[in-house]
Amino acid sequence: MDNSSYTDYLPPVLWVPENDPTRFLARSLRVFERILTGIPVRSEVLRAEGAMVSAAGNQIVMAGGPDAQRFRVSDRIQIVGTPHIRTVVTVDTAALILDAAVPVLGPGAVRIADLEPGQNRFRVDTVSGLGPAMTLQVRQGPSTEDVVVATTDHEFVTIVGGLANVYAMTPAAMPVVLTDGTVLSASGRSYDDFETTIDHLADLFSPWRTRPEFLPWLASWVALRLRPDWDDYQTRWLIAEITRIYRQRGLKRGLLTYLGIYAPSAARPRIAIDDGDAVLRLDRQDDSTFRYREVVHANTVTHPGGTVTVALHPTGIATDGANETFVCDEGDVGLGVPRPPALWRFSPVGEVPYQPGPPAPLPQPIASGPPLALPTAVVVDAQDRVSVLDIGNAAFVFANDQDSLIVRYAPPAYAPVTVISQATVPPLPAIHPVDMVLDAAGNFVVLDRGLHAFGDPPVGPTAPQLIVVSEGPLSATQHALAAVTEPTAITIDSVGRFIVADARDQQTATPAELFRVDPGAGFAQTPLLNAVPAGENPLVYPTGLAFEDPDTLLVLDLGLRMGFVGDTKNRRMAEDAAVYRVDLSQNPPTITRVTAERALVHPSKLTLDRNGDPLVVDRGESMTGPPTRSWRATAHEFGVVLLFSNQRPTSFAERNSVRQGVADVISEHKPGQTVWWMDF
Repeated sequence: MDNSSYTDYLPPVLWVPENDPTRFLARSLRVFERILTGIPVRSEVLRAEGAMVSAAGNQIVMAGGPDAQRFRVSDRIQIVGTPHIRTVVTVDTAALILDAAVPVLGPGAVRIADLEPGQNRFRVDTVSGLGPAMTLQVRQGPSTEDVVVATTDHEFVTIVGGLANVYAMTPAAMPVVLTDGTVLSASGRSYDDFETTIDHLADLFSPWRTRPEFLPWLASWVALRLRPDWDDYQTRWLIAEITRIYRQRGLKRGLLTYLGIYAPSAARPRIAIDDGDAVLRLDRQDDSTFRYREVVHANTVTHPGGTVTVALHPTGIATDGANETFVCDEGDVGLGVPRPPALWRFSPVGEVPYQPGPPAPLPQPIASGPPLALPTAVVVDAQDRVSVLDIGNAAFVFANDQDSLIVRYAPPAYAPVTVISQATVPPLPAIHPVDMVLDAAGNFVVLDRGLHAFGDPPVGPTAPQLIVVSEGPLSATQHALAAVTEPTAITIDSVGRFIVADARDQQTATPAELFRVDPGAGFAQTPLLNAVPAGENPLVYPTGLAFEDPDTLLVLDLGLRMGFVGDTKNRRMAEDAAVYRVDLSQNPPTITRVTAERALVHPSKLTLDRNGDPLVVDRGESMTGPPTRSWRATAHEFGVVLLFSNQRPTSFAERNSVRQGVADVISEHKPGQTVWWMDF
C-alpha cells in the first residue's frame, strides 16, 4: 500500500508525492489510519465445501440449498477427488451452473479449488480497506508474493496480472492471507510491515511476549517495583500475577502467592508463613488430591489470672468414637507468661469446651501441666480413653532425661492415670520416644529413637527400638530396629504389621525409607522403598503415617533435614512440607504428591478421623533468635520461616539477597495492624 487517505488533508507545502519518493510519510500515516479507524488491510481468501448429489453437463446438483449457498458466481471450484476444476456462473436454489461441462458423476463433495499460477480473481472475507493500485502481500506459511489490486467488488478481489504460486485451499491447510506487506526503511533500518506491526501491538502489553526493555514500563502500570536480582522469568511472572495478588492483599494466601516468585529461582528457598493454623483437614478433590481446610487455629486469650493459648504447639492428634479430636500441645514454658503443656478436645468443626466465668468464659483443656512435660503423641482406644506419650523434660532431642511416660485420661472426668513411667515397675525403657500406636490387642507400641545426635549412627543400647507396653500385667518388651537410622513415625496395617518411617542420616540427601516391621516374624524389618528408582522418592522427613486403604499409605512429610551447611538456615535438604500417597500394591511402590498448597509450617502428625478424612496437626515454628519468640503466643503476630537447601547451593550473599527480597514483600503486603518476624 503506497498511500494514506490522511495525505489528502496535508497541504502541499508539507507533503507531495514528489518530495517523498519512497512514500515513507504516507506509509507511516497508514499505521495511524489503521489504529484510528479500525479498518484492517487484511483479508483471508475464503474456503467453502459442500456435499454433491450428482454432476452432469454444466450442472452440479448439491445436497441442499445451504450447500449450494456456500458458493458464489466467479468461484473456481473442484470436484473433490477428481481433476475437474470449473468456474461457477450461476448459483441456483440447490445447484451450481458451471462455465464448462463435467463428466457424469455420482455423490461426492465440491470445494473451492486451490489457487494456481495465473489466477487473478478470488473471494475474500472482506474488501474493506482494499482498493485499486494497493500493493498487497499474499502469504500462506513460507510462500509469499506481492500483488497489485486491480479492482474489488463485493466479495472478490481482482489483481493485476496473476498469481505466481500455488496456494492450497483444503480445510486442513493454513489460510491464505492478504496483507499490506510494505516494509518501511529508514536510516538503514528496516521495519516490519504495517499490518504485522499493528497485529503485534498487543504483544507490547503482554508480560510474557513483550521485549525485555518494556518490562519496567509494564511494571509501572501495576505499581510494581522490580528487583535487579529477579531474572527474566520471575519478572514476567510477577507482572502477570500482581493484579491477582493485589486482590489477596493482607491475606496469607496473597503473601504466599507473591512469594511464589522465588519458586522458579535457582535457590528455590522453602518459605512458610506461621500464622497459627494448628489442625487442618484434608478435603478430597475429584482428582483424588487434597486441599487444606483449617479446623483449629492457635489463639491466645488473656485474662486477669494469666493467659490461655489454645493449641500453641500441637504435636499429636487422634479421634474418638464421636469423631471428636484430641490434640496434645507441648506449650512453651520458656515464655514470660508460660503456656503449660496441655491436652485439648475439639469438636469436628474445631470448637473447644469453655469453662464458665467470672470474669469471663475461658477455653478449657482436658489437662494442663504435670504430668505432661513434652507430649509427642496421643491415641484413643476402643473405650474412648485418651492416652498421651510424653518425652519428658528433654532439653535437646538427643538428651536422655529418663522421665518419659504414658498417661491415660478416661471419660467423662478425664482424670490423669499414669500407665507406665520411669517410676513404675517395670519402668518405660524409652530414651527419646517419638510416636505411638495401639496394636490389635490394645497394647501400646512406642517408637523410640534412642540416644544419638541427628545423623550420628545409632549403636548399642541407644539404637532405635519398638517398645510394646502391655497392661495385663504391666510389661515393657523391647525390640531393636537395627535397620533404622532416624525413626520419625509409626502406624499399623490391616493385618497387624507396623510401618516405621526412617528419615535416614540427616547429614545426607538420601531419601527417607519406610520399613515394615512384622511382630509375627520376630519383628523382622523389611524396607519398602529401596527399589524405587532414583529421583522418584521425594520423601525427606516423614512425621505422620496413616493407611487410606489396606494398600495405600498417606505420608505427611516435613521436607527438612536437620543437618545444615555453613549456617543453620542452609539445610542439607529443604523442600515444601506436603502429603504424599504411597501405593504399596505396586512393585516398586509409587509415590505421588497429593497436596499442592504451601500451607504447612512444621507438620507433626497425621491421622484419619472416623469418617476416613485425613487430619494434619501442625506445631508451627518458634524463632530461635535472638530474640527468641514463640510466634503463636501473641495476638496479631506471625512468623516467616525461610530455609535454603544444599541441593541448590547458594552463597551467603545470595541467601541474604533473597531474605531482603522476602522481607520487602512481606512488609509491603502483610495484613494491617500485624507484626512479623523472620528467623535468620
